[in-house]
Amino acid sequence: MDSIRLFSASSSARLKNTSIKSLLQCNSIEKWFMSLIQLANHPSYSTSSINLQIEKLNTTDLLYLNNLFVNLKYVDFINSLYFFKTKPHFLCVNNCSVEQLLAIKNKLSCLYIFIELIQKSTSKVITQRGLVENQDYLFHGEEIQDGIEVSIFLSYRSVILSVLDNYKWYTPIVSEIAPSESAVNQLLKVYTFWFNPSYLVDIAIFFRQKSFENKLNLSNYMLKIFKSLSTTTCLSLYGHFANNHTVKFLRLLKATYLSRNNLPFLPCSKIQIKAVKHVFFIINSIMQAVRTALIKRHIKTQNYRYMRISPKEVLSGKRNCQAIERILTFYCPRILQKNKSLNELFFMLEKD
Repeated sequence: MDSIRLFSASSSARLKNTSIKSLLQCNSIEKWFMSLIQLANHPSYSTSSINLQIEKLNTTDLLYLNNLFVNLKYVDFINSLYFFKTKPHFLCVNNCSVEQLLAIKNKLSCLYIFIELIQKSTSKVITQRGLVENQDYLFHGEEIQDGIEVSIFLSYRSVILSVLDNYKWYTPIVSEIAPSESAVNQLLKVYTFWFNPSYLVDIAIFFRQKSFENKLNLSNYMLKIFKSLSTTTCLSLYGHFANNHTVKFLRLLKATYLSRNNLPFLPCSKIQIKAVKHVFFIINSIMQAVRTALIKRHIKTQNYRYMRISPKEVLSGKRNCQAIERILTFYCPRILQKNKSLNELFFMLEKD
């Protein structure tokens, strides 16, 4: 992740005395959250130094820190943070642009990674000392599974918004945690356990944003990434992109913006159709870039099978429909109102 300086000179001075123990001295969620941010943004701290601080805590402090991650008040707040990082549009009262939503998602993702680091390290030391039974009440992973509802408290939402409004971010520890091939790992996560088209949409838009920040067109930006990969990894990505799940999703996107399907969620406005078309070509550019990278290594691959479609080949599927909804919700210039026909579609799918 790109690093952005967070504190002014006066704020940096206050960081000198910041340590893991600062989390033990807070008497409110808001103060604990601010201490967490200051700790995550400390310019001289690393993953190993945070782990070392936790290892040096005495038993009383260690148990107190561990209790924060099983105390329902703090767990509710951390779960709310997780919910808003996966669904940032619920955090905004006013309509937000795509760039604003991505910025919020990235900031909250940084913080959540740091919270997971502290919780994991604390749990490890607790287990090593044989003090209490290890408990993990936090959410992990990229998305909340279907059918799960997280209780969100409005007071926590206001705390998170206050921090987002008043602070910029610099995250050296989170940057250190991120692996060198994080970009490719993000793509591969789309295919972990099952194909996740909604996550494919998100990561494609993220790459488009990064290419813009680097003043490169998307194809050249992705070629730059793929150039550093092993041939095996490039072939693995091509295999994922060429599989039936990805092909069906791309056919659905293409048929949707060409108005060649009769599905209830067919976009009814030009701006919606444009959004679907935009996402299709972003994903297509990424997928074609890996083929180009392989051609440069004298390895030819077959064209993807979604470029030519017929009505009979357009299949929806619940996850693909959710991905279309995500495009219409997040990646149009404005947040759209609830789509009645889309709700009817999901009701119909759930009955099947």
